[in-house]
Amino acid sequence: MEQNSNSDDKRLIASLIQNTRANISAISKKTGLSPTSIRNRLKRLIDKDMLQFKPLFSARMLGSEAALLRIKGGKREAVMRVLTMCNRVLGVMLVNDNEILAMVYGRDKREIASLVSFVKYIGENVDEVEIHYGRLPSDFMIPLKNDAPNCHTYMNDVNVNSFCGNCLPSLRRNRA
Repeated sequence: MEQNSNSDDKRLIASLIQNTRANISAISKKTGLSPTSIRNRLKRLIDKDMLQFKPLFSARMLGSEAALLRIKGGKREAVMRVLTMCNRVLGVMLVNDNEILAMVYGRDKREIASLVSFVKYIGENVDEVEIHYGRLPSDFMIPLKNDAPNCHTYMNDVNVNSFCGNCLPSLRRNRA
């Protein structure tokens, strides 16, 4: 039974990867699973915060300048809390007791530098931030995970716009 359930899960996941916008009846036809089974599996995964649906945007739209940050010292919990909610952060992990690695992006190095300044401000006693710049592939898709960034809640009367480059994109192209 376990193997059959695992096979069902794989078919459901493969179907979601192919088309996250498909309705349950279309997924049912594609996978051979009943609509009730699909609905229950998805609800269970969503309720347990094991599955989320987020929009993906092209790096061409949001910015392809990228950097790997190595952050040493400071208030690790505060820095982690901010980084995990920031739309400019592609991934973050703890390396050891006082180091954090984060992969970030922006439209240019100035935006990344602003994020680094923000991290230093939040982390207070950050000893060192090592920055390795690079570029994201133009076809790289970036998930935006936070629809209401609250950077200002961390700032205590500091102008957040001096740190934040506004991570929510404009869906209109600027006409020059």
